[in-house]
Amino acid sequence: MKKITFIHIVLCFFIFAFFFTPAVVDLKVSLLEELKLKSLDMRFKFRGGRKPSGNIVIAGIESKGIETYGRWPWPRSVFAQLLIRLKESGAKTIVFDLLFPEPEENRVTQAITSLAKTYKELDLLRDNFRSQIFFDEMSQIMEEADNDSLMGQAVDWSGNIILGMAFEPGENKKKMTTSSNKALYQFNLEDKAWDRIHFFQREQMLLPIKELEKGSVSMGFVNIFPDRDGIIRRAKSTILSQQAPFMPLAIAAAAHYLGADPFLNPNGSLQIADRKIAFDASGDIYLDFYGIENTFTSFSIADIIEG
Repeated sequence: MKKITFIHIVLCFFIFAFFFTPAVVDLKVSLLEELKLKSLDMRFKFRGGRKPSGNIVIAGIESKGIETYGRWPWPRSVFAQLLIRLKESGAKTIVFDLLFPEPEENRVTQAITSLAKTYKELDLLRDNFRSQIFFDEMSQIMEEADNDSLMGQAVDWSGNIILGMAFEPGENKKKMTTSSNKALYQFNLEDKAWDRIHFFQREQMLLPIKELEKGSVSMGFVNIFPDRDGIIRRAKSTILSQQAPFMPLAIAAAAHYLGADPFLNPNGSLQIADRKIAFDASGDIYLDFYGIENTFTSFSIADIIEG
């Protein structure tokens, strides 16, 4: 009698999946595609984890930070402190996998601004020393409480910040700007060889506020695209908006770290310096997972700031 091997078990799994998946389910992808994705998961499990290079460190938003700085969202002055600490510690490239599309809601700034306005309207700002000193103190408090400005100064001072932007459904309400250009690949799509690549398209953009964007060196989109089972196995190499090619945050970060502009080859590969990454006919890049949670070194933001 022959022994049942691991290969027999795998074959039985595929046969079972092929013949017994309910046909009544409205699948968005074919059954063969489903099997392909599941087999990809199995191959990663068989291969096991990989040891990271150590060049990537994650600054995490977790329980200690919430205990220290309060519930989310945190004041942007916290991120200003974080940037200073990271830069002083020698970080070559700092990447924010966060969005800052609107000014911070700061009650202190709002209250002092309202008070200063009322002070002027009541004609209390007169040519005497005491009233001028009082108004100057209010102005100083407003400036110190403006966390967007504080973070913007830290971004500009660091000189190595990559910010996130995003696309959402809907028509674009804004024209291409200098801000959005920071997230563009430096090539055009006039070559007919690109006609075979069906890049994902979106129009509506969420960009960082100007106080933060102006000092950043680059940007990239943070959109994720899970498969129908909710698992993220691939990323978009490009999103087209107004016929312009935008890059993901990870590519923008890698390009800055490697000191080279990324570009796409019509033959189906993305290149940064001497590194090549393949993408398919939809412009998708299959992710090379290194392992489970905490595979990469991570620190609490509170620990980094406190030193």
